[in-house]
Amino acid sequence: MPAKDDSGSVSYNIEVADNMMFFPLAQGMRRSNLSEPKATMSIEPGTYYWRVQSVDPSGNKSKWALSPYAFQVGMINVWMVVGASLVLLVVFILLLRAFIQRVRAIIINIRLTSPLSLSLRRGILFYYSTKTCFFHDQLHT
Repeated sequence: MPAKDDSGSVSYNIEVADNMMFFPLAQGMRRSNLSEPKATMSIEPGTYYWRVQSVDPSGNKSKWALSPYAFQVGMINVWMVVGASLVLLVVFILLLRAFIQRVRAIIINIRLTSPLSLSLRRGILFYYSTKTCFFHDQLHT
């Protein structure tokens, strides 16, 4: 809510800069005579600081109130990207591992149930354990 004194409404000046010295101030980074201490600006991606100043109806200006906190526009935190990439990589590896295990199971099932395979490999037992196939010929036991 805008401030008021006995003689009328207070106006505000707002500045946004890429450094805490606010010098040099880029074009379009200052808004003056605002009825509320807020403004909309078109800003390129980067890190910025802001400050506000009040002006009474007589033209007396307050000291600049500087926010000690920077704000970022249009920037993605690098650690967010790294973290999301690691999660996607783990999910991809788990899906790939499950796919490979399923393909192995299908291949072994085809070998065991194929009529040609049954006639050629009669008596051979397949032991499938921890991703390794062991063959044992019953005819030589």
